[in-house]
Amino acid sequence: MKAYISQPDIMGDRVVFVSDDDLWLLRLGEDAPVRLTVGFGVVGSPRISPDGRSVAFRGSQMGELNVSEAYVMGVSGGQARRLTYFGSQYTDVVGWSADGKLVVCSDYGRPFRSWRELFAVDPS
Repeated sequence: MKAYISQPDIMGDRVVFVSDDDLWLLRLGEDAPVRLTVGFGVVGSPRISPDGRSVAFRGSQMGELNVSEAYVMGVSGGQARRLTYFGSQYTDVVGWSADGKLVVCSDYGRPFRSWRELFAVDPS
C-alpha cells in the first residue's frame, strides 16, 4: 500500500485507519490491509469496539457532504449502518464506553457550531 495513512485506531492485533478516502483494516502479522468501505463518501475517526467485532466511524455520504453522522459496520466489512440522524455539520466518533455504547460528539441542537455535546449511542 503506497498511500497516506491517517487516523489509526488499534485494538489487540487489529489496526483500522483511513486511506484513499476509505476505511481499511490490517491484522498485525498479515501482509495487506482489507478495504472496509468503497465509495462511501468522506470517512474518519474510526474506532474499533471493545469486543473487536465492529468499527464505528464518522461519515458524510455522497450527496450529504455537509452533514456528518456516526456509522457502524463489522470488522470484516459489509454494509455500514447509520447510528445518528442529527443532520448537523459536525458529528464525530469519540470512542466506546465501558458498557458498549458509542460516544459521539456533535453540535446538534446548539446555537453555535463551536458548542458541542457528548452523546452515548446504543449501536444495536
